[in-house]
Amino acid sequence: MPDYDVVVIGSGPAGYAAAFRAAQLGGRVAMVEKDLVGGTCLNRGCIPTKSLLEATAVLDHMNHAETFGLACDNPRPDMVKLIERKERHVAKLRGGVEQVAKGLGIEIVRGTGTLAGQRKVSVAGNDGGVRELTAKAIIIASGSEPLELKALPFDHMTVLSSTSILELREVPGSLLIIGGGYIGCEFATVFASLGTKVTIVEMLNQLLPGQDVRIGRTIQAAFKKRAMALHLETKVEKLDVDKRGATATLSNGETIKADKVLVSVGRKLNADGLGLETMGIRTEKAGPGGAGRILVDDYLETNIPGIYAVGDVIGNWLLAHVGHHEGLVAAENAMGGMSKMDYRAVPAGVYTRPEIAMVGLDQARATEAGREVITGRFPFGAAAKAVVADEPDGFVQIVADAKTKQILGVQIVGPHATDLISEAALLVQTEATLNELVETIHPHPTLSEALMEAGLDALGRPLHTMPKRK
Repeated sequence: MPDYDVVVIGSGPAGYAAAFRAAQLGGRVAMVEKDLVGGTCLNRGCIPTKSLLEATAVLDHMNHAETFGLACDNPRPDMVKLIERKERHVAKLRGGVEQVAKGLGIEIVRGTGTLAGQRKVSVAGNDGGVRELTAKAIIIASGSEPLELKALPFDHMTVLSSTSILELREVPGSLLIIGGGYIGCEFATVFASLGTKVTIVEMLNQLLPGQDVRIGRTIQAAFKKRAMALHLETKVEKLDVDKRGATATLSNGETIKADKVLVSVGRKLNADGLGLETMGIRTEKAGPGGAGRILVDDYLETNIPGIYAVGDVIGNWLLAHVGHHEGLVAAENAMGGMSKMDYRAVPAGVYTRPEIAMVGLDQARATEAGREVITGRFPFGAAAKAVVADEPDGFVQIVADAKTKQILGVQIVGPHATDLISEAALLVQTEATLNELVETIHPHPTLSEALMEAGLDALGRPLHTMPKRK
């Protein structure tokens, strides 16, 4: 008889969600973790970054206190205390995950897990020993890590990854960010608020490539307003490092000097060293930097029965909340269920200032999919709650089917966008219509009523903005 019903390799959001759900369903569960419980998101990603973003948001408010009729003289950051605060948050939340695991009877096995058979996991323990675990089902949730390009001189002192930048104890005078995706933009927000001179180099034609063009334009305008330098459609051809900092030579011929450099050009999937080849598990190349993504079906099972994979390592959506949901689905199937993964309404957020969030199709993707669409927009500058909060920048945009009025997607740039997107996700998931949205009473004054107002605009009957010209 196997030692466990389910063995999970990895304890990030996908891994611990899988372990928790399998245990809730009555399974005997082991969770293998070589590092810190909670994975990248909790220890080196989502949570520590948001801790710094929240702290610097307070600093921004203090620096603009006069706009609220308040006096706040000379606020200044203490980087050491900011990092200590961040570490307290991470430790508290990590302890919470470990406590729940204990309460559910899950065994946390400390070490590196490798597939040793269809129902076996070999664990090279952190204590030097080797242990073999047998299970009815195995769930791989090994995650990802920052991609370090070989052409760049990473030393994690001057040239940093999204992990090593979280350990800075001093505010750099200048920071060059290579890559204008969500990670680069979030760190740009943090360090611009701390007083650092920030420069972003992005090889494509807008920040947050692939998102709606209005999102790119809005965040670029906001960043320029905060005195950030942006180099779009530009590459770093060469990066030299010395004791004074770094010098980057750009494809446009310019040279940039910076105290620190953050490289945020993507992530490497942690599929190497798992024994995938030995088991014959199918993978597919997913960009530079090592093994490809693990291929799974709609039930998150690999081509080997009883072995599932979830989270970043399957390369679908490198988002913690998606991995979390995948973990729940895989665990239910590992315990004998037939749950199917549904990606129709995946919300995503970027915690810049202003915040950005989106779900479903934007106008371009809906049109590419052959849909005839209508759009509605509402600016936060016309929302009473945003005005009194002195956060009028941004908008809500709704994309809907022109005939059925089904809501296909929502894009939000503005205050608390990452919270507001949850209502939008429910609208997309349930295939709600514009009429159903606008007939739902939204409280006033709130930010959420901007979603209703965008719906009214899409229907051609805006309430607090002027109608579109025909």
